[in-house]
Amino acid sequence: MAVPVTDVDDSGLVAEAGRGNREAYETLFGRHRDGVGRTAYLLIGDADLAQDVAQEAFLIAWRDLRRLRDPARFRAWVTGIAVNLCRVRRGSFRILPGPPVAPARAEPEPDAQPSEADLRLAVLQAIRVLPRRLREVVVLRYYGDLTEAEIAAAAGIPAGTVKSRLARARELLSAALASLTEEE
Repeated sequence: MAVPVTDVDDSGLVAEAGRGNREAYETLFGRHRDGVGRTAYLLIGDADLAQDVAQEAFLIAWRDLRRLRDPARFRAWVTGIAVNLCRVRRGSFRILPGPPVAPARAEPEPDAQPSEADLRLAVLQAIRVLPRRLREVVVLRYYGDLTEAEIAAAAGIPAGTVKSRLARARELLSAALASLTEEE
């Protein structure tokens, strides 16, 4: 059984990479590239640009590895680099380009439940309209799988601010998605 990336301690690999061991850094890259790339994609909405951002984030991290104070927080640190690169590249975040909207059915089927794909799309659309600061913490928490402390480090904001932004985002998302959970 594979160990989730969030449960892996990168300290030993970071120490080895800091001594110039490229194989150790390649292992770090392999562990975290998908998560960093996914986060970049969700923040800027362009797959090619997201890949460029993720690769640049890892290059910067390699160059500046000695600046990392807590090697166990490598994932949050490199994700924070990617978040900052997304800010520079786009100026403001756009969550996934909007898919074509299917025309509404004239008469909904009785007791019809939305599919999982419909629910995922609705959630992404609701996230897309959140204010940038709220979108950022939502993407980092629920798609980047970062803890509140890691988000604070990655976004450069206090942990209390992360908590309040997440709470506000959940309120707004709950209101936006309420129609999907209401029984008619």
